[in-house]
Amino acid sequence: MSLTFTTAELRLLRYVADGAKLEVLAAQEGVTRKEIEARLKSVYKRLESRNPLEALQKLAQSSFEVVERG
Repeated sequence: MSLTFTTAELRLLRYVADGAKLEVLAAQEGVTRKEIEARLKSVYKRLESRNPLEALQKLAQSSFEVVERG
């Protein structure tokens, strides 16, 4: 089974893994911190991970498709 992620989800994951603050990301995206948390939770759930670094590690070992929404 192939996983699907948007370019926005992958970008968000990379920024968080690099140490970006959720409040800053929310301001850049024009959404609330809770929305950023919900987006991350969705990515973590699909990758069965608990944090951004673990998610990136699992992503590197996975077959996934990127779609251009957002």
